[in-house]
Amino acid sequence: MKKIKVLLICGCLLLIAIYSLSNFDWYYYVWDSKYYEKVQDAYLMQFPQAREVASQNNHLITITIKSPDFYSLPYAKIYVNEYEISDLRDGQITLIVDHGDKIFVDTSFYERELDLEVVATSGSIVYPVAGERFTLLPQNNLLGEIELNSTR
Repeated sequence: MKKIKVLLICGCLLLIAIYSLSNFDWYYYVWDSKYYEKVQDAYLMQFPQAREVASQNNHLITITIKSPDFYSLPYAKIYVNEYEISDLRDGQITLIVDHGDKIFVDTSFYERELDLEVVATSGSIVYPVAGERFTLLPQNNLLGEIELNSTR
């Protein structure tokens, strides 16, 4: 009787293993290029605009903000146009911006003034300029509105 139970359990395990192997798309993992081609084709089918290249200048406009005093400020929240983007957990953040975007920094968690510095900007940003420093009170602070050079 014990041998029958062991044989029945081994048979069930063998059946499960065969069923799993027959339904597993192992060939996608053996032939990685076919798998990635299938994934890329599915992405391009879902988002056809990803195939297009803009005819106008499509360089990203960025601004980098850093805390010169602290290595990390995990509770200093960064907002662009009232949408929370991230925090200053790494002490520095690079934001992708456009003309008219307003950058806010919420430092209300900290009970002291904090200094932030604009470390770098794209060439087309007129305000705020690289090297500009801000002293922020413990509240939601407006760093400024992005102004771009008109001849982008």
